[in-house]
Amino acid sequence: MNGMILVALLYLSYTLSYISRKNIVFLAPHLMSHGFTKADLGASQSAFTACYLVSKLSSNIVCTWAQPRIILGIGVTAAGVINLIAGLLGSPQYLWALWGLNGLFSGMCWPPIGKIVVSTFPEHQRGKIWSFMTTSMNLGATLSPLLV
Repeated sequence: MNGMILVALLYLSYTLSYISRKNIVFLAPHLMSHGFTKADLGASQSAFTACYLVSKLSSNIVCTWAQPRIILGIGVTAAGVINLIAGLLGSPQYLWALWGLNGLFSGMCWPPIGKIVVSTFPEHQRGKIWSFMTTSMNLGATLSPLLV
C-alpha cells in the first residue's frame, strides 16, 4: 500500500475514534433535557475513562503479537456502532454500560497506529508522520460539535 494512503487512512481512523469519544460532551444538554442527570453523565464518563485506561494498556500488549490493522479496525468500527446504539437507547444505565464499552473500543485505536507507523515507515520519516498524526485529535475535537 502506498505510504501516503496508509497515513491518510490511519489519520481518518483516529479522527473518527476521537469524534466517537468526545461527542457526549456536546450531547449533555440534550440528554439532560430528556431526564438524564449530571450524576448519570458523570457515571458514564467515569465508566468510559476506566475502560479506556484498561483498554489502552492491554492494547499495547496485544499489539506486540496480534495484527494491529485488525485491532484498529475492530476498535473504530465497534466504537462507531456503540455510538449509534447509544443514541437509540434512553436509559442512563444503558448509557453507562455502552459508554464503558465505547471506552474499551476507543482505547484500542492509538496503540495499533503506533505499531503500524513504526513497522512500516523508516525511522527518518516517523517524526513527520507522528507530528501529522497528532493533528487528527485536533480535527476530531473540531468536528465533534459540528457533527452532533
